[in-house]
Amino acid sequence: CDGKTYNVIDESPVTKKLYIDNFIKKLFPGAIYIHVPFRLLCLIIQIQEGILSFIGIKPFLTKYRFVSSQNNVVYESGNIHKDMHWNSPYSIHERMEAILNNTIDKPKRVQ
Repeated sequence: CDGKTYNVIDESPVTKKLYIDNFIKKLFPGAIYIHVPFRLLCLIIQIQEGILSFIGIKPFLTKYRFVSSQNNVVYESGNIHKDMHWNSPYSIHERMEAILNNTIDKPKRVQ
């Protein structure tokens, strides 16, 4: 296993919505969260692209760039299981709970 790099991921898939709802909102309860549907954001970007192109300014964000940046990336952890017979002892939900239990209701240290 020397010199190899392994992807260590959770076996159960975690969506952005699950991550935000079950972790980030609990970690930062006072924050404001705004969900903009993907199609609406694409429409806004396309309008921005059209207006800027019309007035002769190169668009700072194109629909192509935005859609390309949102593609799903799939990581697979089979190699670490095969080479080292390793499995994570905790699920993603257990790790999120452990982080939340160790950070919420504790004053932050000011240095």
